[in-house]
Amino acid sequence: MLDSHLLATLEGSSMGKMRNKISRFNRNTDGSKVVVEDIDLSQEATKREIKDTIALWIAKKDAASLEDGAIIIALERTLENPQELA
Repeated sequence: MLDSHLLATLEGSSMGKMRNKISRFNRNTDGSKVVVEDIDLSQEATKREIKDTIALWIAKKDAASLEDGAIIIALERTLENPQELA
């Protein structure tokens, strides 16, 4: 289970590895930048952006897999019940 506050702020020694991964990603990708922020999952525009991003990621992967369907189902269930994540 992830602590949403720690994940949002990346504070503390337990988040050191995550900060390093984000720094490495930022260095190794031209023009890309990781932004960590709170989002409102009750907003339809936010849900659509997340779904579109996941669909794009799946489309750009080298090969589709059965896991892709499970990812989409899990995402739909999560976005239908954002209050459970609070």
